Amino acid sequence: MGLISEIITFGALFGFICVNISVVVHYFFKKKERRIFANLIFPVIGAVVCTYIWFSLSLTSKIVGFCWLVIGIIYLIVRSAGSADFKALLEKNALMNPDQ
Repeated sequence: MGLISEIITFGALFGFICVNISVVVHYFFKKKERRIFANLIFPVIGAVVCTYIWFSLSLTSKIVGFCWLVIGIIYLIVRSAGSADFKALLEKNALMNPDQ
């Protein structure tokens, strides 16, 4: 049961790290909202703390977690490569955000 909980923790921490980085990129850099604490300092501290905890997981859980992550990315690429809906979403996004 310990390995399963660590693998779940791996995924949760990875998600929290991504969310914190996304807040900084979206609000501080793209939207240029210069709320230093809310859009820069707190998310960076959150990402650092989550990364520290993430690296303290056992080696086995990190190996299994990264393998699962790679399998998920490959699945996403394969599924979206032939999907007309995904291509339409990309085109719509490119039309709505031409400067990105």
